[in-house]
Amino acid sequence: FSMNTQPYRLGFIQNDFGFDYRIKRRMYVGAGYVWSLFPDSQSLRNRYGLDPNVIGMLDFNRIYVDFSYKHNFFSKRVQLKHKASFQYFWPQLRKYRYRITYYFKFYFRIKHFPWRGVPFIENRFYIYLDGIPANYYDVVTGDIVATAPPNGLHRYRLKTGVRFRPGKARFYFTPYFFFQREFNTGLFPGNDLNIQNPTSGKYSYRFNNYYVVGINATYRFKQK
Repeated sequence: FSMNTQPYRLGFIQNDFGFDYRIKRRMYVGAGYVWSLFPDSQSLRNRYGLDPNVIGMLDFNRIYVDFSYKHNFFSKRVQLKHKASFQYFWPQLRKYRYRITYYFKFYFRIKHFPWRGVPFIENRFYIYLDGIPANYYDVVTGDIVATAPPNGLHRYRLKTGVRFRPGKARFYFTPYFFFQREFNTGLFPGNDLNIQNPTSGKYSYRFNNYYVVGINATYRFKQK
């Protein structure tokens, strides 16, 4: 789950059900389903045509497939993991219905680190596809010159933390920090976010930039 601090309230609850299958030694494919619950609000109801579920929250859903590959450096003291994911969302979100993500993540294995901790740093990129079409304006006249979804590379996230494994259990916990920035590349005009109406001065599809401090807990079942 996520808590907002300004004001202090529940942001959302997210449940992820998935699996990974090892193709060969360092190559994996995976798939899964993500069920997100947001506090009821009239603006979300109107925007996405939703009604509250039995516990009074709003349902958002995602399915995904992914592919990952790992390789090691410096006598396995550094591991680099690549992962690409294709995701489908319903209801359709404003900025995308489909999303492609790619990250590369470094793990650093340091001797005598407490609780067998493994520091990491991750760089993640997001491509948005098939969002709700936005109006684009002539900056001089204010006339609408195009209506199109904001497709393209629009988000970057930098994440760092430490994965701990106390004792010999298959339980892990990971405190982490990340910041996220949305942006326009400028390569394909007419697919931008943070669009200003020159007449009213109002923005639509605003950049969603924020920082997160969190902790993740994982239990891995033993394979037979």
